[in-house]
Amino acid sequence: MTQIGWASIIGYFFNYFCTFLCGPEMVSRFETCKDEKTAVRASFLCAILMAAMSIFPTLLGLAAFALKDQLPSLAENGSNAMMVVTGAYAPGVITGLICATMSSADSNLLCMSTMIINDIYPGFGGKKKLNDKQTIFYTRACNVVAALVAMGISMFGVSLVAMNTFAFGIRCAGPFAAYGLGLAVPKATKNSGMISIFTGTIAFVVWQLLSNGGTLWFMMPVVFGSLVSVITFYVVNLIEWKRGVPAAPSAYAVEEAK
Repeated sequence: MTQIGWASIIGYFFNYFCTFLCGPEMVSRFETCKDEKTAVRASFLCAILMAAMSIFPTLLGLAAFALKDQLPSLAENGSNAMMVVTGAYAPGVITGLICATMSSADSNLLCMSTMIINDIYPGFGGKKKLNDKQTIFYTRACNVVAALVAMGISMFGVSLVAMNTFAFGIRCAGPFAAYGLGLAVPKATKNSGMISIFTGTIAFVVWQLLSNGGTLWFMMPVVFGSLVSVITFYVVNLIEWKRGVPAAPSAYAVEEAK
């Protein structure tokens, strides 16, 4: 169980801690709650359910490792362990359900298209106000384009594990501090969140290139990017607090105003 090395094991632990904290599976739940108390409860419930779900790939991975001599189609790095072991010892519908349950591609696509239409388009000068029908159409179009791009990338023989790890990292290394600390640090400024997103993302990409997607100095790219994001978040806050920069608007401004 420890053949990949403790550095990789610890790295993957932090990898999933960082990605789940910033992932749409959790954020989309508690960010849409009616008040802060409900958001706290939703985050705890989501964490419990996601921790419970993490047991399944672990057990399936151990089963594949124990039966690897009987699974000729098992990849050498175990990247297809869940599909192979369930395909060999369970009905096809179970394999489909497990793969669908563990997939976060749908959440990523939905968040990506929503951010483009609701945030990026108006934020970069989109003057035309879209009605509900147009919003739905363009959101779906973004999903189709992103899916086609992903299919094109997969045709070049890129490792699915490497591509999945990179996708998880790029979505969370930068926003880690903004999401994880933005609601918890009193009087956090707007710039601390924005700048930490950029520095964390850049640090992740640089570390990804230096480490070839693996570990370097006992750190995976997503861990290094998240660390830089956290450091930047606090440094910018300390500078701006001394300058008297006001805190960012509360995420629960409407509730507090009541």
